[in-house]
Amino acid sequence: MLQPVRRRPHLRPGAVQARLPAARARPARDTQADQRPPGVQLLLRPGLGADHRVLLPALRGDGGERIPAAGAPADQRHPTRHRRPQAQARRRRHIVNARLGLDIGGTFTDAVGVLNGDLVWAKAETTHHDLKDCFMEAAARAAERLGADLADVARDAEALIYSTTVGTNTLIERSGPKLGLLTTMGFEDTLKVGRSRSWADGMPLEVRFAKGRARKPEPLIPRDEFTVSLRERIDSRGQVLIPLDEDEVRTQVQRLVDLGVRGFVIVLLNSFINPEHENRVRDLIHEEYPEVYLGRMPVFLSHEVSPQMGEYRRSLTTIIDAYLRVNTEEHILDISNDLLDMGYRKPLFLAKCTGGISSVSRTRPVHLLGSGPVAGVFGARALAEEYGLRNVLLTDMGGTSFDAGLIVEARDRLYEADPVFDRWRVQVPVIAHWSIGAGGGSIAYIEDRRLHVGPRSARSRPGPACYGRGGTEPTVTDADVVLGYIDPDYFLGGRIKLDAALAAEAVRTRVAEPLGMTVDEAAWHIRHQIDGIMGRSCT
Repeated sequence: MLQPVRRRPHLRPGAVQARLPAARARPARDTQADQRPPGVQLLLRPGLGADHRVLLPALRGDGGERIPAAGAPADQRHPTRHRRPQAQARRRRHIVNARLGLDIGGTFTDAVGVLNGDLVWAKAETTHHDLKDCFMEAAARAAERLGADLADVARDAEALIYSTTVGTNTLIERSGPKLGLLTTMGFEDTLKVGRSRSWADGMPLEVRFAKGRARKPEPLIPRDEFTVSLRERIDSRGQVLIPLDEDEVRTQVQRLVDLGVRGFVIVLLNSFINPEHENRVRDLIHEEYPEVYLGRMPVFLSHEVSPQMGEYRRSLTTIIDAYLRVNTEEHILDISNDLLDMGYRKPLFLAKCTGGISSVSRTRPVHLLGSGPVAGVFGARALAEEYGLRNVLLTDMGGTSFDAGLIVEARDRLYEADPVFDRWRVQVPVIAHWSIGAGGGSIAYIEDRRLHVGPRSARSRPGPACYGRGGTEPTVTDADVVLGYIDPDYFLGGRIKLDAALAAEAVRTRVAEPLGMTVDEAAWHIRHQIDGIMGRSCT
């Protein structure tokens, strides 16, 4: 048991020093070298001699004025100790209130730093094997341009904002966890049937007109294996018509667990009006697999993710949110832990496709899809305001994609309802923007004796042929090197040296010779075609 602390009587200023014994000066000390201001006293703990004397700063003199801390001590055993706090404070003053923004793209990662009105930027290659690496490299380069190291910036930064593509990558690569879907009996085929033109969602324009070539995407949750039905029904007014069979819920959940699912998506009819049955299904799952255990099963309810009518879109939105959760959460927490180790104590803010930013704990994974281009729209609006522009068409050509957006009458809040990400239509309002697969890494190829450019990209690894990393297919970057638009000696600030001979060889073997052209003509056609694709996307 802790003993109560006995309260000591209050001492007036200077009383502690008045009660100390007079300190005996060291014999070998040069009194001329002692530069202490008059009135600074010596604090001696009991049992310590004069050799252990410690300067006590911020005392008050007889007139009540503050006495500054002493200068350098004559005892040279600690010649620089008094300078350390001053040096650290001086360094921190230069970086306090800095802000960092980072965006990870398919080819490059961009970082922007703002301090006292000064803006710096930095780039790093995107490391697809671990996005945290390129995040930290780009942030460190931006901090260096601010005149500090990343640890100092992280410790004193006012805000750190991040727009991530980890969710988009998870959708494209189909690398999410194995999930089970529990839905109302009779609605097991909702995702398979879709809507009237759901087969065209996310398809290139030329394929939409060639219906014979169109194919529906493979569902994220297979219909026959991981989709089960529950005997229950709630009508459109929220009245329970058929009660939930709890024994059936337990049986179906156990069946899905035996098949290896690692999470459950619950989409019951009209649950956005009355969520009683969805909530009860979650409670039953948590009874079988409590959250405190290692084998816990996350549960995602449609009325929490997308409380709107429309069974197909509500089902898809909930499934995608659950599908992105694991990879997104692991990535964000990995970065957050590294920043925490550096001393960053503010929330890590995430850019959202719905507009604005929010902390990690207030962000759903589905809201991170397309967050990078949306953040660009807000940045363009700020720039347009500075120049007094009210109607702006903004574009961004990266290494993998080409993004376009609009500002109309100084308004950037132009929303697109039910946008399509990859091949999926989600029930989330998104700031209007358009993205196509046209960038510096877009691959040029011949098909049916015709030249095509994109949407496939060489990305940063292996990259265009001119990178010299094993890539053999010609890209837009290779064509620009051949035509002289890009300086091979100053790419990515000179950190990447491009090989013009490899670029010319790739264009010659893959495009020029099959079409009977010179290398320069083939490179011009590659550039001309990608310019046309980007131009048409803006009309």
